[in-house]
Amino acid sequence: MSRALLHAVFATIAVLALAAAALAANCDKGTIPNGIQRNVPLVPTVSMYPDLKDVNLQVSGFVDYIDGCTIVLKNFTYLPDLGSTQLYAVKGDVKDENAFPVSGSPVLGSDGHVDQKFVLNRNQSLADFNIIKLFSVDRKVLIAYAALYNTTAGSATSAGGASPTPTLASGAAATSFSAGAAAALVVAAFAVFAL
Repeated sequence: MSRALLHAVFATIAVLALAAAALAANCDKGTIPNGIQRNVPLVPTVSMYPDLKDVNLQVSGFVDYIDGCTIVLKNFTYLPDLGSTQLYAVKGDVKDENAFPVSGSPVLGSDGHVDQKFVLNRNQSLADFNIIKLFSVDRKVLIAYAALYNTTAGSATSAGGASPTPTLASGAAATSFSAGAAAALVVAAFAVFAL
């Protein structure tokens, strides 16, 4: 292999290692908010779409989490799938209209036999919200919601009282690829190249 080609290969490895570190460092899989509940039932908010009065909507299931970065809809029924439905979230009350998207993956129609997994967007974790909303982007209608934990008195909160204290779930270990590991990989790659 020529020296220029080796240089290009190691430069590519370095860039990929840094990119992987940047992506992985955005969410700590082991961070789970205090008081978060498992298998929270979805609460339907509509039985038909406002502009499609002859279409009966079926929505049911449970919201759970796999880790601090992944949400799953279990035993999920969503029929008919009219497209453009996304997972949104908010911290506070279900009536809060300042919801934000939490996953780039669409919510797909389902008959209850297949679980749907959603990896949270970059820089988001379960501690950023307590309410999950299924929202039809095209129709601008809230389909269903689930309150994963309570942010009011009686729940574990931070000193400010507004948000839960992120804690490690029992037995969970933070396994994200650290920036330090990426830097070590880059240094090793250039050390090999220098030989």
